Amino acid sequence: MKKTRKKILGIVGLTLVMIMTVCAVLLPESGASALDTNPVTDEVKVRVVGSVPMVSLIYPEDGAIYVDPSQHFAFEYENVETTTTEVRYTDADGVEHIYTIDTVDPDYHPGTSEDYPLDLLSERYGYGDYKIVTKGVGFGGVTAEDTVTFSFYPVYGNIENTSQNGSYRLNLHYLADSEDLASIRINVYDANGNLVTALSPVEVTPPTDEVELDFAAKGLPSGEYTVEIVGLDAEGKELSVPYTINLTYNEDKKEAPEDASVPAPDTGRFFGVGNVSGSDLIVTSLAVFVAAATVAIALIIRTKKDKSGQKK
Repeated sequence: MKKTRKKILGIVGLTLVMIMTVCAVLLPESGASALDTNPVTDEVKVRVVGSVPMVSLIYPEDGAIYVDPSQHFAFEYENVETTTTEVRYTDADGVEHIYTIDTVDPDYHPGTSEDYPLDLLSERYGYGDYKIVTKGVGFGGVTAEDTVTFSFYPVYGNIENTSQNGSYRLNLHYLADSEDLASIRINVYDANGNLVTALSPVEVTPPTDEVELDFAAKGLPSGEYTVEIVGLDAEGKELSVPYTINLTYNEDKKEAPEDASVPAPDTGRFFGVGNVSGSDLIVTSLAVFVAAATVAIALIIRTKKDKSGQKK
């Protein structure tokens, strides 16, 4: 009787599911879908905007360091009507000077500007840091801009670790035919800002283009150091703020040679060639004990089953 009732309930449930499925297919679409076909409520307003303007400086290279005062700037553009460029020069006193250069009326089509010259030793410029900002005005007043930064020094350098004995080579970069650069002074300071007299000052004249800084030979300790490079004119006056390089010096530490008389370390290996540690013996003993106990328990259980079978 109970099985018959279960079959009847199953048939009724299946019938209800089929009816609901058919109704879902035959009923009209929801109100939200119906609104999609309504010519009044379905009105879509599209606002056509002009093409997006683009300017991108292709020279100077961002982050570059120059020693030649004859430089220029150039940029790529697209969908701009007019462009202007700001040259922002920061002098040795930290004062920023802004000069605007009109780079007007480029074509509407994509292109590359002409080279606009920059004489970095002119009356309004000089040694220091520069930022160039080119702005483009597109259709409808939409603007775009790009920025690069660079530095202009009479001399700068880079350091190479030429060996593992605490000696470093300082490579100097400057304009070979520079009229104002008469000599170059190099100073080294420790992490506390104290002048390292063992390596300072070093003064060289062109065409010298490298200096050896031997920290180990001077018995200097490990630590952080700062190398300053500054160009001097014929009267010994500094031409710009010094160019600085941070250097980390680590004293060479020689490893002690191996002593054959020292006993070999406790390797703790179970198999193969090598020592056997006390922990290895304990683990092995425990493993043997567990295995023996397991066999004994299995034999007891089997014996009880055999006895119970004989009683039956």
